[in-house]
Amino acid sequence: MNFGQIAYSIFLTLAVLFIGAAELSATARMSALNGFQVTPANRSPGAGTGSVILNAAETQVTVSLYFLGLAGTQTSAAIHGPALPGATGLPIFNLPVGNFTQTFAVTPQQAADLKAGRWYFEVRSSAFPAGEIRGQITETAGAPVAFPASSGALDTTFGAGGMVSTPLGTGNDVAQAVAIQPDGKIVVAGYGPNGTNNDFAVVRYNPNGTLDDTFDGASNGNGIVLAPIGTSEDEAFGIALQPDGKIILAGQSYNGTNTDIAFARFNANGTLDNTFDGDGRIVIAGPGNDLVRSVAVQPDGRIVAVGNIFTGTNTDIALIRLTANGSLDARFDGNAGNANGIVTTAIGTSNDLGYGVAIQPDARIVVAGYFVGPFSTDTVILRYTSDGRLDPTFSGDGIFTNSFSPTNTDEALSLALQPDGKIVFAGCIRDVGANDFLFARITSDGGLDTSFGTGGSLIVPFSNLADIGLGVAVQTDGKIIGSGFGSNGANNDFAIARLNANGTLDTTFDGDGRVLTTFGPSSDSANAVAIQADGKIVAVGRAVIGSTADFGVARYGYGSNPPGNDGFLDLNPTTAIRFDNAFGTGTSSATYVNSAALPPLPAGWSFIGSPRNLQTSALFSGETLVKITLPTGISIDSFNAVRIFQYENGAWTDKTAASPPRDFAAKTVYARVSSLSMIAAAAPTGTAAFTAVSGQLSTAQGRAVFPAVVSITSANGVKSYTTVNPFGYFRFTGIGSDRNYLIGVTAKRHDFAPQLISIDGDSPDIHLTAEP
Repeated sequence: MNFGQIAYSIFLTLAVLFIGAAELSATARMSALNGFQVTPANRSPGAGTGSVILNAAETQVTVSLYFLGLAGTQTSAAIHGPALPGATGLPIFNLPVGNFTQTFAVTPQQAADLKAGRWYFEVRSSAFPAGEIRGQITETAGAPVAFPASSGALDTTFGAGGMVSTPLGTGNDVAQAVAIQPDGKIVVAGYGPNGTNNDFAVVRYNPNGTLDDTFDGASNGNGIVLAPIGTSEDEAFGIALQPDGKIILAGQSYNGTNTDIAFARFNANGTLDNTFDGDGRIVIAGPGNDLVRSVAVQPDGRIVAVGNIFTGTNTDIALIRLTANGSLDARFDGNAGNANGIVTTAIGTSNDLGYGVAIQPDARIVVAGYFVGPFSTDTVILRYTSDGRLDPTFSGDGIFTNSFSPTNTDEALSLALQPDGKIVFAGCIRDVGANDFLFARITSDGGLDTSFGTGGSLIVPFSNLADIGLGVAVQTDGKIIGSGFGSNGANNDFAIARLNANGTLDTTFDGDGRVLTTFGPSSDSANAVAIQADGKIVAVGRAVIGSTADFGVARYGYGSNPPGNDGFLDLNPTTAIRFDNAFGTGTSSATYVNSAALPPLPAGWSFIGSPRNLQTSALFSGETLVKITLPTGISIDSFNAVRIFQYENGAWTDKTAASPPRDFAAKTVYARVSSLSMIAAAAPTGTAAFTAVSGQLSTAQGRAVFPAVVSITSANGVKSYTTVNPFGYFRFTGIGSDRNYLIGVTAKRHDFAPQLISIDGDSPDIHLTAEP
């Protein structure tokens, strides 16, 4: 460990997601102070260390300052911020005299300046009235270590072994769409029997897979709501969540002669929303069989759905937009100003069908489907402007078509948008006797993305029988999830495939990128898929357990790290971590922090060595296991008394794990943490072990410095000296491992900034580098 490089540290991962967490933990910045950072530089024998901890709301900082060895009596201390042109930095906070910990309110601009590294500490004294020691609050690099991605295993914390089947009535119930609420609850839409015919059905599950009894609709408190739209068969195909928690379903309603387009909107508690067209339901009638299969909500609250409408001779792709109150949007007039909220698009001279819809950040609308051509059925992707006109910047006329199987059938049945504007779709490619999953990617300007798969597409077979992709979603790391059904040889199962971002099968996902999940002895189908905020994959559809179909929900979790080294990742010589709950790749690191700059431990406890800042750019949820290796010279009594504390939400909390058991032979103790932040090993005050302090002096070019005298000074002023050998090495013995010390160097030809250290018995030798 190079104690001279402790300057800044972030102990909150920037990419961590916590299930159900209302806010993220605080962030901390560290600073080392000495005279060499003052302008102009001086030769003060003093040194210090400080910390600034910003709370999650970015409204308050907790400031700690600790220093030793000033040449004069302290007169003031302050935190300074950005300098005006031609001036030094301006004081932001005047700090108390002496060592302290105190909170201060901050403005949004001050928080931004702190995070950008524009603050510094300065301590003034009678010997140096303009500033004796100063420390810029800047970042130090950790030692990143990659860890594994998720495995695609069923999540055993959900339902029964990762699966839930829900009968809604005595007939067939089929789930056809899914959405995840911000609180982690899962909302599933489809249809279910009312005793006479089928109604729109919406079911809400808690994050653990149990039915949400607060979603009661008819006040029965079972999480299941059936809503009749007309007087006959009603079926919901699509679902969308509004920011206010309301739920929109879209599909069809049979009027006795043909089917009509149908919508329903529910309040967050499952009751129909009467502000939506008066009774929460809308039916749009036409001359033939019409329906919508997918729905999305624009940022302004308008509702967009895609399906198909019968034109008198065949069906065309239909795009419908409703206002937030449920009326057809007269401003949506793509068809030459007809201003009725419905835009129809003919691709060929036969049937054209729309299946998926998504809204780009620029409000353009993307639609996926297929059309029947003269020789085969082919894929179509369309893009519309925000007012419903075909977008000429997309494939020249707003319409992309492609024949992935020139003599057979290929269909785009769902789509998802990538952050870079590319469009991914999933569907099927049909051949004589067999169907396979089809994935393809379209560029943002409407061309086939030839960097994806093989020439822009990938065919994924699960068997040599019927395999069809019905849903698609994109993970935060760019990997692509497809859902549908695949044959097991006797019938169909839930089928899930994961592709890498380049369109190849992801072999980290169940070994070959494909998973089949069996609910019962008959045919099951994963009709839709969604990705939770924590990265878990939720697939919903038809699950046949007995003689009828039920709502089926399966959740796929993270699996565990590989067994090598017990799955622990070594972050530094004393710290290892295990992410059994990881769901996204990334890097992790741990850096030491000087304990003198931190808020004190609870009464009766003292630090053993330096606290560690844990960091990661990866994604995880739930608890994480940390392994701490203690100094080799620690006594058995001290070792047995050690606890591991974590600093979060403004306080130190005991996070010591009972399992795995601590191991004195290996000097290891474990902690279970629910977030990444600062952790520290501690023992009852007065029981900490003593150890040696050693290190080396060198120039910036790596040459040993000799001769030189090294001093080590305790907080109460006791000073010891030693000399370096011809290779620049020095050593002190009998040093308390929970003490803070000031190290100084006197060398004839070189200057060294004094360093304030917090002793860690198992840290690497202290490496002190001469100032340039």
